[in-house]
Amino acid sequence: METPAFEIGLARKDASLLYFIRVMLGFGNISQRESGKVSFYVTKREDILKLVEIFNGRILLHKRQAQFTKWVEGCNKYYDLSIELKPFLSTDEVTSYLQTSSWLAGFIDAEGSFMLWETKAVNKNSIYHRLTHAFELSQKHERVLLELISRILYPHAYANGKTYVYTKHKEIPSEGLRTCDRIVLNSVVSNVSSTQKFDFLMDYLSKHTLLSYKRYAYEVWLQAFFFRREGKDKTEAGFQLLVNHHSTLKVINKQTPRKK
Repeated sequence: METPAFEIGLARKDASLLYFIRVMLGFGNISQRESGKVSFYVTKREDILKLVEIFNGRILLHKRQAQFTKWVEGCNKYYDLSIELKPFLSTDEVTSYLQTSSWLAGFIDAEGSFMLWETKAVNKNSIYHRLTHAFELSQKHERVLLELISRILYPHAYANGKTYVYTKHKEIPSEGLRTCDRIVLNSVVSNVSSTQKFDFLMDYLSKHTLLSYKRYAYEVWLQAFFFRREGKDKTEAGFQLLVNHHSTLKVINKQTPRKK
């Protein structure tokens, strides 16, 4: 019978986040791995039971719910306990929880991307480059949850029956067909109505701060957003500054790869 344990592994650049978690919880250990990752882990009985109490009934991802259920069953057997699983949140409760807690910020820290897409556009037989603001949030086999998040992020679209959740299929030689659901919001920013897609996101993140390295990507993305909305990119010098933001964002995003 395996000893119950809990672990979070992150890239070294996000080690400060693991130290923050340890300070907030008041327990746990941190170690450097040879792979270059840093791990926060918990093995003490009293600390494991504290984590069970924290997580019980509050997990939103279906795969984590299944994992947590097995983990609690293992804790009950190993420690000879009878911990009862609390019901997971209903759809209405999840919606409220997403809007008022920091859960979504943590999810964005792990799975979100802030981007400036470079595209080519045609105007009167001339081709020019255009930068489009975009935000993406992805997770495998969690379409229902992503639909709820999408409705919160951009409720205007759902009044017209639109969806911003897309399912992508990719053939992986060693795994077969892989399915991943994504929320994709994008805007050219010069269109005032389209910038409403980001209203809730920006308001939410002003109250629930990102804690991972991804916060730097958001800061650059946000600076570029207001720079464009104020029309400062209309001059040649202004557009060059925007291109610089784009280059900086690309560098940061390369250092914060999404999970495969």
